[in-house]
Amino acid sequence: MASNEHFSDAQFEVDGRSLHLCETLLAVKQKLGTAGHERLNVLLSGEKARDDILRFARDSGLSAESLGQRGEDFLVGIGKRAPEQREQLEEVAVAERPGDSILFISGETIGARDESLGRMLMTKFLYSLAEMQERPTTIVIVSRGVRLTTRKSENLEPLRTLENAGVDIMVCRPSAQFLQLEDEIAVGRLCDMYQVVERLLAARKTLSI
Repeated sequence: MASNEHFSDAQFEVDGRSLHLCETLLAVKQKLGTAGHERLNVLLSGEKARDDILRFARDSGLSAESLGQRGEDFLVGIGKRAPEQREQLEEVAVAERPGDSILFISGETIGARDESLGRMLMTKFLYSLAEMQERPTTIVIVSRGVRLTTRKSENLEPLRTLENAGVDIMVCRPSAQFLQLEDEIAVGRLCDMYQVVERLLAARKTLSI
């Protein structure tokens, strides 16, 4: 990691301090897609934004490293990988996740006519899923479904079982923010919609409930 004393001398191509993470990610993608931009530096505000960018780079097959910190500002370097490196990463990903599939949850219930019945069915569904040998590789949870992942949820046990078994649980941050639940999420990881869309488009199979 670069020392803080050199932070002020570093050049950066994307200033994400005043941007929403999705806007920062789009700017990074666009610049890396143009000629002459094999690597760029991104300036961010806060550890959370830095960690989200680093995770995005890994998920997208890019190289990334934290370059330094000055106060609340962080500098991250993101670059393209050589074609052979990308091919190796893709081969590893396919080998590790040969049945790549996504479970997409957008509500707290299954069915809409009887809410009590719908909640009970959702709980039974998640407990049953946690007991299965064959599981989705990713669970994407959006809209009111994010309530399933909060501290007071009755569904934390099966979701934690799934997460401990290696299932990646992606919780929609815009949904959690809208419902004022961002600080209540107790399982999974908060993701922006850009990350959700990328994962959905890359899936071989998607099941929605």
